[in-house]
Amino acid sequence: NIKSLLHEKKPGDNLFDKLTTITLNKHLASLMPGLSAKVFRTYNASTILERELLKEENTKFDSDDYKILLFNRANTQVAILCNHRRTIPKYSQQMLNVKDEDNIAVVLGTSKVNYIDPRITCLLYTSDAADEE
Repeated sequence: NIKSLLHEKKPGDNLFDKLTTITLNKHLASLMPGLSAKVFRTYNASTILERELLKEENTKFDSDDYKILLFNRANTQVAILCNHRRTIPKYSQQMLNVKDEDNIAVVLGTSKVNYIDPRITCLLYTSDAADEE
């Protein structure tokens, strides 16, 4: 229960400071053999990507550039879900005139390479190819 986790914590303290990836993965594997934090994140990321890609009704006649734009938009949602962020370096903040609270950038490469099932990415193209046959 949350109250027991908050016991003796100060504002700003980590809530799950005693949780490690080893204990989490052991717990997940006890629920379902083969389940791990990475598998769980991959499932969530792939589900979000698929949902975002399927928002567009018919991409059959859209250009490849537009399909890439759709993928990048969907991947941005995945990166936000997975909390793939990095702080913008100080020198860049000054050049861009960025405020301190806005100095976080979403990183798209991590989700694309590590957490998205590539079969879902093909949805933009294979559904079109199947329709043409």
